[in-house]
Amino acid sequence: MPGEVLYANAVRISLHRLASFCILALAVWLGGTPIASASVCDTPTHITQAQREVTLNGRVIDQATVSIPDKLAIAWRREGIKIRYTLDVGECSEAAEQTLWLPRVGGPYQLSMQGHPTLPIHPFIELTRQEQTDLPTLTFNGRSPMLFRIPNGAHQVSVELQTLPYIPTGISRAEHGSFDNMFPKQMQAYSDAAGGMSLVSLVTFVIGIAAIALWRTRKRDLFILWFGYMCLLWGIRGYFYASDLVNLPPLLFEQLNPMTVSLFAVACYRTTLLIFDKDTPKARSGLLGIAVFFVTAFSLSLAIGWGALLIKALSFGFGLLILTLTHITIWRNRSILGSWRTASFMLGFFALEASGIHDVLAVAGQLSADRNSLILHGFTVLLIAYAVICVHFVVLTLNQAEASNELLETRVREKTRALEKSYEKLRSIELIQAQVQERERLLRDMHDGVGAQLMTALRGLERGMLDKEAISHALQDGLDDLRMLMDNADPQATLTNRLAAWRNRWDARLTSLGLQLHWQLSDDIDDIVLPGDTSLQLLRVVQEACTNVIKHANATHIWLTARCTEVPEGPMLYIEVRDNGRGVDATCSSKNGRGKANMHFRAKQIGAYLAIEPPPLPDNGCCVRLWLPWPT
Repeated sequence: MPGEVLYANAVRISLHRLASFCILALAVWLGGTPIASASVCDTPTHITQAQREVTLNGRVIDQATVSIPDKLAIAWRREGIKIRYTLDVGECSEAAEQTLWLPRVGGPYQLSMQGHPTLPIHPFIELTRQEQTDLPTLTFNGRSPMLFRIPNGAHQVSVELQTLPYIPTGISRAEHGSFDNMFPKQMQAYSDAAGGMSLVSLVTFVIGIAAIALWRTRKRDLFILWFGYMCLLWGIRGYFYASDLVNLPPLLFEQLNPMTVSLFAVACYRTTLLIFDKDTPKARSGLLGIAVFFVTAFSLSLAIGWGALLIKALSFGFGLLILTLTHITIWRNRSILGSWRTASFMLGFFALEASGIHDVLAVAGQLSADRNSLILHGFTVLLIAYAVICVHFVVLTLNQAEASNELLETRVREKTRALEKSYEKLRSIELIQAQVQERERLLRDMHDGVGAQLMTALRGLERGMLDKEAISHALQDGLDDLRMLMDNADPQATLTNRLAAWRNRWDARLTSLGLQLHWQLSDDIDDIVLPGDTSLQLLRVVQEACTNVIKHANATHIWLTARCTEVPEGPMLYIEVRDNGRGVDATCSSKNGRGKANMHFRAKQIGAYLAIEPPPLPDNGCCVRLWLPWPT
């Protein structure tokens, strides 16, 4: 198991060091010389020469003994090229725990010992240590430092580059020595190169996912989305850059790095334009065209097997150009950002551009191939700057939204207070209008009722046409109408209350005249409140019917019924005045013929239906029925 292997390695290293100390002490005491040979095998040894064979599409085009590091011709950085190195590790091949360390190789490569593939010693978990002859053939990433165990008896190691190198050096350095001495070097190299890149790539990828998730809640802030794309592209680029194994076709694997760099530059520029609200249709079209060009160019170069180096150079060149343009755009809009945000952006871009130039020079062969890539550090600084600025803009947007909400709430409160004042004025005006209307209605009712009756009595008296009894009746009718007006002064009184007030006035008079009033009011009218004019006209109809009974019917009983009823036309208030007198003609027609006309006129004024007809057989008398539409 991996843990057991690590434990065994640690124990073995300790025992080995103890044994070495004892042997060294014994050698000093004896003065012998075998120690020199053992110390040579323990000491890391640089491999300075190798046999190189270059093939183009399977045809050998060069064979030579070369020094390490090995500079490659520009003509060999093309598709179809494979470069095989044969390294001699025979001096210490019989010693225990011998390893080969390759900190950097110029491209994806395969390694074999004694003609068989081998697996590396991972920096943290040893993948394998048993000697096998049936291991799978794996392709390793030349950017990631690798440590391989040399089997006992192995004298030569074969390293074969599988596609065009990404740097003009085949093997930059190769060392062999004991596991105890080489493993710490591998740990340090892996931590400096692939390990840090893997961690940053993972964090960057997570930040990209988080940014896109945040954008889904704030879709108007497109710069958050494109910042997420930036992080995702760099996370993908970092994953392939730092991976130990190459699980894609080697050429495709190599071309993914420059392609993601160019797309990252496009996303970076678009993010910057969106932050400054400078994203025009022309800029969008241009960036889309660049992205489509690079994706198409990479795809075509892979399909036809030509132009990969040219496309890679264009990609890095345009990437740096677009990043420089982004840098200039930020500087031109520094007044929007402010001093500290501008300084953060400038620092991030200077770091990225400087590290990019360093890596381009390394790729071009102008710098030592042993140099580690600095682009990771530059991007980390730029990522922090963009993250700070994006977060600042999000917070600023939220603050503006809160300020807008507060301003809106303040204006709503002001408008509400203004509306309340307007409503108060309107209610005052409505109250005044209602008082005026009520006053006009009372004056009109007094004029049409009491005033008309008094005027009739006065004119009849002046002309000598009325006797004492007629004058008494006229004055009584005017007094009754005045009392009805007084009873109707309360606008909140229910219909039952108004009918009850009328009954209190008329009950004694009817009894004195030998008439018995039968009162039949249903409970379903208790809560009915009619408008003042409607209730007054309705009571006048009731009073007119009773007056006609007193004057003309010669009856002994009057029945007053009021209830709610349902007819085909809808819900109705039904009021009935019935007597047992001499009949319709005698009861409902006065001497001047105005009895029926008055009741019909008043019913029409309030929108009611009036019928004057005999009561159901075998009763005699007159029945006055009134239906007033009333909603349920």
